[in-house]
Amino acid sequence: MRKRLLTLAVVCTTVGACASELRPINNVSFTTGATPCVMTPSLEKSICQAHGKSEELMDASFKLRNDPALFDAPLLALASAAAGLLLFDANVNALKGVGLAAASLTAGRAYASPSEIRDALRSGSTGYACLADAGQLVKDESAKVTGLDATRKSLEGKLVTLASLMRDTRNFTGGDLTRARGAVAKARSAITLYKRQASALRFANNTLRDKARKLSKDLLKKIERQPIDFAAIYQQIAQSAANTAAFQVSKTQAQPVAPAASAELKEKKRPRGDKVVADVETATRRLLDVPDIETAVAKFDTCVANSTSGTS
Repeated sequence: MRKRLLTLAVVCTTVGACASELRPINNVSFTTGATPCVMTPSLEKSICQAHGKSEELMDASFKLRNDPALFDAPLLALASAAAGLLLFDANVNALKGVGLAAASLTAGRAYASPSEIRDALRSGSTGYACLADAGQLVKDESAKVTGLDATRKSLEGKLVTLASLMRDTRNFTGGDLTRARGAVAKARSAITLYKRQASALRFANNTLRDKARKLSKDLLKKIERQPIDFAAIYQQIAQSAANTAAFQVSKTQAQPVAPAASAELKEKKRPRGDKVVADVETATRRLLDVPDIETAVAKFDTCVANSTSGTS
């Protein structure tokens, strides 16, 4: 690690000059000894990469603290080295738009001090570790979401059948469609809620990687002493909290009400419509067992906010 940082400090005068030195995140083992993340692109791989990047940055911060040669390196060179270490996807394209492309790292700019750069590396380590842990929570619930898709499909089929039966009130006890209508409304709400969680899971990997890139860009701004829009960050967190509350409300509202026990309901020869309604209600309850993936994914924003604001 020391040799690598020294090389960057001596050679780099611009990020453009160091483009070939910015190693991709999946090669984190070259500084940490961690096992390379060689699996195919997936949430699992991104979690692995975030863990590796966290280790890499923490190791770099220790080196910077304990190595006088690094601590006394020119700020411009040290900033270039830190830029390469902080990036989740360490390549020139990832630098664009954050004030660090090509010749933007130039003499005369107000770069952070070595101690501030070290703090940025440590914040990055904490942030990437947080993202990895949050990603793992999503991954742990993924099988449950996927497994419930069969229930969702079955419930949709039952709704088609029930809609057909509701055309004739004789298919229901006393010709009353009240319970059937309620079951349909709650089932549709449950299906919508499930689809939102399935969608959040489907895009979780992309979301994690986007937030990891945002984390690196915000920390690079710290190195350049550029302002960070914390208001926007915390607005996202507030919106995430609102979404969490909405999930609980939606889940409660979609929960079917257990019918009152009666001799008529217990009869084996109930009208077919009543039986289908009961099946719909049962499937609805099962589908509502879906975990709150949206809230789990929203923790990615919290990781970024806490890391860049120094509250992690």
